[in-house]
Amino acid sequence: MRLIRWTLLLLLLALVFGLCSCREEALPAAASVSEETPAPEAEPDPEYPVVAGGASLSARPGRVISLSPAITEKLCDLGYEGRVAGVSDYCDYPLSITSLPRFGTAQLPDIDEIVGAGPQLVFSSTQLSVDNTKALSDAGIPVAVLPQI
Repeated sequence: MRLIRWTLLLLLLALVFGLCSCREEALPAAASVSEETPAPEAEPDPEYPVVAGGASLSARPGRVISLSPAITEKLCDLGYEGRVAGVSDYCDYPLSITSLPRFGTAQLPDIDEIVGAGPQLVFSSTQLSVDNTKALSDAGIPVAVLPQI
């Protein structure tokens, strides 16, 4: 049962960031668009909106903050370390994240600092307090709660 829960957590994280990692390649210099050619309209991403951990995402999150050491480790294991903009006070692995800004814990997050960092998503393994969730929601920052299994 524990293996199934870990597998589901990894699949959810892979889905959220897998859908977020699609990029368009730049045009070669010879194929650049002239000034007379109108810019093509941006097509909506068919993979969005998506709901993950109770958070509704309308677009790919570029910067995330993790308030859970376990989630931080999984994000790094899945190759999304470059999107992690900040971590909890208890995150100490992998070593490459130890220099990232610290934003408290899920129980005592530094909401003003989190809002100031401008993430598109905050991960937590436990539900934040009602006041903290409301403050982040008011700032337009969704919180994805992925409970530890």
